[in-house]
Amino acid sequence: MRTKFGLLAAAVAVLSTAFAAGAQGGPPAEKFPRGTLVDAEGKRVEGGRLLEMLRAADFILVGEQHTSRCDHLAQARLLELMAFGGLRAAVGVEMVGVEQQRALDLFNQRRIPACRLDDALLWGENWGFDFNLYRPIFETAEAFDLPVVALNIPFYLAHMIAEGRIDPQTVLPRNLVPDPVIPPPPEQLARLSDEISLHQQMLGISDGEQALERFAYVQSLWDSQMAEVSLRAYARLERPVVVLAGKGHVERGYGIASRLRALAPGVRILSVLPWRGKEAPEPLDADLFFYCPGE
Repeated sequence: MRTKFGLLAAAVAVLSTAFAAGAQGGPPAEKFPRGTLVDAEGKRVEGGRLLEMLRAADFILVGEQHTSRCDHLAQARLLELMAFGGLRAAVGVEMVGVEQQRALDLFNQRRIPACRLDDALLWGENWGFDFNLYRPIFETAEAFDLPVVALNIPFYLAHMIAEGRIDPQTVLPRNLVPDPVIPPPPEQLARLSDEISLHQQMLGISDGEQALERFAYVQSLWDSQMAEVSLRAYARLERPVVVLAGKGHVERGYGIASRLRALAPGVRILSVLPWRGKEAPEPLDADLFFYCPGE
């Protein structure tokens, strides 16, 4: 059974609606193998063109639906393609709070194998979604010696903040929460207002005028933290960072990307989202899309 922190992870990762119809063109989705990367016109992107796009980015933000096996296999495949192309990125993961970085350090030193990482990370108590869905990502990092970085605030803190039981400014040590917490762009705030009713019970947010403000704050806390920690990892490791997160944190550049640009103007970002193939990709949602039909 999923824990309350796992439910929180599902709730705060904002659910996006189905892709709106976009530019037409390219072969029908059913002709693509699962995981195929396409551009906003639905045309396949591979080989030199793909590597050129990846090499031009400091941060590659890759969205997911947490319960989609295909999405996680596609993420692992992208890391593999980058490694074969000479791009050995760091892998930043939304699914692990920064207080668990020590366990990831032991994994990065190959003192903990991927097959035992879920126990070391207390995965079931924190993230809650099936670790086996994510195992291919950690196995790929293990195979190609890619460092994995925890990006999130501790999930117990996220729940306490969402319930109003603790002020983030009082949290110690200070690196457990971002500073500053960067507010959402107006366009993202409009989307959050449409979706708050889906998340109020899970987040412990009651009805009232402050409900949207509180929900937006928790979302901003999460996005700001992931951006801040990703920038530190980029500077420390001196390599591109692939950020794996729920698609709501990636789409349209609202979430992590807007915070990265606020903290580091001029940063180069490539966004990648799952595409279910029912309609053409929406060009405003991301730069690239990987084909994973609904499961």
